[in-house]
Formats: sequence, structure tokens, C-alpha cells
Amino acid sequence: MKKLVLALAIIFSLNAIGQTAPKPATGDKVVTKKLYTAKEKEEIKKNYTKEVDAIGMSPEVKAKYTAIIKKYTDKLRDVNRNKDLTQTQATTNVNKIIKDQNQEIKKILTPDQYKQHKIIYNKYQNSINYRIQN
Repeated sequence: MKKLVLALAIIFSLNAIGQTAPKPATGDKVVTKKLYTAKEKEEIKKNYTKEVDAIGMSPEVKAKYTAIIKKYTDKLRDVNRNKDLTQTQATTNVNKIIKDQNQEIKKILTPDQYKQHKIIYNKYQNSINYRIQN
């Protein structure tokens, strides 16, 4: 169950800003497409779950980790609901949310586990940002 929640959390994070919004007057484009296909989401879910399992968290730490990921996934969903965000605003919001998330996660993981988390999560964050901008 925890694996499913964790996997769903990353999928929601990855799809957090891929909705249509009206073009703002400033000329900064809004995100008008879904960031990932269903097939891509499934592959990401599978890979993320496998990678997180390899971090080697105790059941107690993994439960805390999952709760933190879920909490910030909810915040990413709120960004998704804001249909007026430009690419720049969406990217800035996503990066701030993930930064805040990582500050909480850092408190519960060992330095080595946190390093592994960052390696795993950074590639997803970079992917999100790339797809927002392109």
C-alpha cells in the first residue's frame, strides 16, 4: 500500500501543472498540454517505486517519507488547479514546493539516504521543468 501511495504521489507531482490555461497578457506562455502520457506515467511509477525502495529506509522512516511526499503532492495539485500560471510561474512554484519538500525529507533521512533521494527526485524535477518549458 505504501508503495502505491508513494508511486501515486510521484505521478501526481509529474502531472501537477500539465493543464490548459488562457494565455496571459505578458506573453509568457501557459502550460497547455499534459506533461506525460499514460504510458509514461506508468513507467515513471514503476521506476520511482523501485528506486525509492533501493534507498533502504526503515518502515517507520518510509511511512514518514511517504507522508511528506503526499503532503507536497497535494500542494502541487493546488498549483495544477491554478489555470492562470505561466510557464515561469509554474516552474517557480514547482521548484519552491519541491525545495520545501526536500527540507522536510532531509530531516528524516540519513545523509546517504538523502543524497540518494535527491539523485532520484532531481531527475523527475528536471523532467517536469523541461516539459513545462517545451
